[in-house]
Amino acid sequence: MEVLNLITRLENKLKAYLCLRSDATHAETWRLDVQLFYEEEPAGRTTFTLHGYSQDEAETIARGIKHNEYLMHEIDQVLWGESD
Repeated sequence: MEVLNLITRLENKLKAYLCLRSDATHAETWRLDVQLFYEEEPAGRTTFTLHGYSQDEAETIARGIKHNEYLMHEIDQVLWGESD
């Protein structure tokens, strides 16, 4: 079940479409699908599994993704890979 759909600016020309879904088989587990767009063009996608969070906590993580160092590092890896 989708609980949150959000488009957010991560950096200058980088935006993300976020879709937070509950995991029907595991309590307090959420799937955060991230589709990345740079200058309005698709730039990559990734998924994060959030374990042990309430719905409110998972939504807060999704809404604050650009302030989460770990998630942003992983997003950088999707965009730039091993090139840095």
